Amino acid sequence: MRHSIESQVRSFRSSQIGTPCIECGTKTNLSVDHINHFEGLTYFFLELHPHHPVEFSEDPITKQDCFREEDAKYMKLWQDYHQKEANLQIMCLKCNQGRPDWECPVVRKEKRWKPKEGTW
Repeated sequence: MRHSIESQVRSFRSSQIGTPCIECGTKTNLSVDHINHFEGLTYFFLELHPHHPVEFSEDPITKQDCFREEDAKYMKLWQDYHQKEANLQIMCLKCNQGRPDWECPVVRKEKRWKPKEGTW
């Protein structure tokens, strides 16, 4: 699913040139981070749209799983959801790796974040 939203991440990165890490202020080794963890976004998206593809193609360059041509409508649904729900920020790799892992709400009762009003 990451493969299909790369253009959104690249666009955000381009709009943030010169922006330092939100945590420590460094301007080196920067990456784009999902404030509301990517795993959480995918979890809630799949909860909303449980009839999802189970087979994927492989990108020949990155080797990432990507949606097949016949799943283009589902991919667009995911891209639109990500565009609407993702909260991105610039972080250095050290600060990004120091963030707590996302915990599935099925295991843990309270949610770390909630989808925006009207989408859940």
